[in-house]
Amino acid sequence: MVRLRNLARTAVVLAVCFGVCSSASAAGTAKAVKAKPKAAPAVKKPAPPAPVPVPVPSGTLMAVPAEVHFDSTHGAAQVALFFDETPAKAAHISKAAVVLKGYMFEVTKAKTDPGVVTVATNPNTVEDGSYTLEVVAGGQTINVEVYVNLVPGAPVSERTELPAHLDIDASFKKGATLECKLDAPLDAEYVWTVNGQVVKQGPGEIKLVYTFDETGPQIIRVNMKTPSGKFFESVGKTEVVPF
Repeated sequence: MVRLRNLARTAVVLAVCFGVCSSASAAGTAKAVKAKPKAAPAVKKPAPPAPVPVPVPSGTLMAVPAEVHFDSTHGAAQVALFFDETPAKAAHISKAAVVLKGYMFEVTKAKTDPGVVTVATNPNTVEDGSYTLEVVAGGQTINVEVYVNLVPGAPVSERTELPAHLDIDASFKKGATLECKLDAPLDAEYVWTVNGQVVKQGPGEIKLVYTFDETGPQIIRVNMKTPSGKFFESVGKTEVVPF
């Protein structure tokens, strides 16, 4: 009887052990076959927005000054760009370079408004001569003549005084535009007036672009003051007629 009880107890212990061991084995197998979670797909960063094009004003591309003169191997000058009377923006300028022998100069475009181009002589390579600075802005191209005169006594393209009379057509229609350019030094101060009203002034302002909006006689006058203090004046007359 005692032996039967012992056998029964042994059977219970074996059953319990078998159940626990089987559960542990099954759990281990489940862990072994459990698939690793897939990595989350990479999130693509949105592309930066395309730059918004800067509107180009209507009008003809102009450069001020229209000529640049250097008499030093360390010269530098700025050329301002306009669409008629509207200043160009830096974003409008797509190209600025000296066409031939560009290694004699250093040309840079403005990164901020207003739109200007800086041209400087390369002191190691610049030579006497005339060159052309080509500027492209707003889909238009304009050339600025660059003169280098390093040799004392060499002929230059500048005048040291103004002619007595401006070369202006005898008549214009109302709404027409006058373009008048002087052959004069760029280091002088200029004041332009039309019928006594100042319409343009400043250093190196050798070119006047003016639209006539009134009929009748028009007197165009320009005064020049040289760095040495000398004054010169040039006068022109025209008649503005109706359409």
